[in-house]
Amino acid sequence: MLFSFFLLLVSAKDRTHYFNGYFNGRSANVGVLGDLKQGENNLVLLGGNVQSCPAEISVTDLGDVLARSHWVGKLKTPTTVELNANLPSASLSLFSFGVDGEDLDESTRNELFEGMQASALTVPFHPADHTSIVTSAWTGQVPRQHGVVGSTWYERGSEVEAFSSSFRSPAKVGVMELLKSNYPSMQLVAGSNDEILGRALTQGASTASHLDQQGYLSSDAKYTFTWDDLKSQLTTDPFWVAMQNQVDALDLEDPLVQSFLMEMEFLHRVTNNMSQKSDELQVYSLASTSLENFPELTQEVMLIYFATIQQLHANFNKVFPDGASQFSFIKTPEMHQTDVHTQLESKLAEMDYTPETVRLRGYEFQEVCGGETGIVCIVDPSVMVTPGQHETTYQIGIWLMFLLSLAVLFFSCTFCGMDYTSDALLFTKWNRDM
Repeated sequence: MLFSFFLLLVSAKDRTHYFNGYFNGRSANVGVLGDLKQGENNLVLLGGNVQSCPAEISVTDLGDVLARSHWVGKLKTPTTVELNANLPSASLSLFSFGVDGEDLDESTRNELFEGMQASALTVPFHPADHTSIVTSAWTGQVPRQHGVVGSTWYERGSEVEAFSSSFRSPAKVGVMELLKSNYPSMQLVAGSNDEILGRALTQGASTASHLDQQGYLSSDAKYTFTWDDLKSQLTTDPFWVAMQNQVDALDLEDPLVQSFLMEMEFLHRVTNNMSQKSDELQVYSLASTSLENFPELTQEVMLIYFATIQQLHANFNKVFPDGASQFSFIKTPEMHQTDVHTQLESKLAEMDYTPETVRLRGYEFQEVCGGETGIVCIVDPSVMVTPGQHETTYQIGIWLMFLLSLAVLFFSCTFCGMDYTSDALLFTKWNRDM
């Protein structure tokens, strides 16, 4: 009993719980917040069976729109985009990284994507990269919930890739899995320059085309080609012949230019191979990342890019008049470095910090708690309550256990010390001398 008494006192006298319970909303784990230098002017264009959409939606709404469009369920509640009851025969989703609303003004948008509804697109988590953004879009959840925090991360000092195994795949069901389950004969065309991003585009429902050192690799021969194949296409294909002046202005020996043109050729091949099949659902899940690698986007690059995207959009509407489409123009969120960053980095350097030698626990930044000081509070993801409330209820529970233990101790001592000849009711009603 004495040991239990001391144990309860030790548990109840946890200083961190006192501080966290009293200073509501504060946390001992902090991160550095800076002003965004890109990622706040993202844009999404929605077409097909979309009736109306608000002025701003989250990237986590995109998968929910796709799921509800094909009647396979909801990924979020409540929903933000209103859809009609028409069932599309095909869906086209394109994530264009490296371009945002500033690069696509209203006049250009109306000229290239007439009839599509526009909304500002937010990425409600940081840090973020291509893989975590696409995974959040297709699952309707943020990285804290689905678990894919980026294209790679460290586990016990070793770098691992997202989607490399079932343990490193999303913990939440995504729209591609729902579509594949409800439409077993679904034809999925997916691809990107980056292999890991290609896995995120399919969520394991199929394989995706991607670029490597030899060229584009794909399980479909129509999307397998090399740089030499593309160079011959530049002089024979009508699309590339029309773009000859823009192509001639580029340095074809530059790896960045080659990567960009290879990606545009892949999208061009997707456009040319679109065909409607009455008994199969057609789904296109695509991404473009090459524009983010350019230090500066020239007029020639932008003309080739928008010509490719416009052709993709126009041919999709021609082949699938009742199809649904999403075009997301995203610059991944990136913050300016501040003095607080420098101080944090110097502290880590003093502790000989390297990703390989230090095991870190990742958190999603949830709220600003320092006003203008640039400090972000990190809320424990396992505690889905108001910050500080968990510590307060913990204290209440501990002291209730303490008081109940005292009550049990008092009862036990009193019961054991009873005089049965005079105190027990049973014996007071029974004359033992008779």
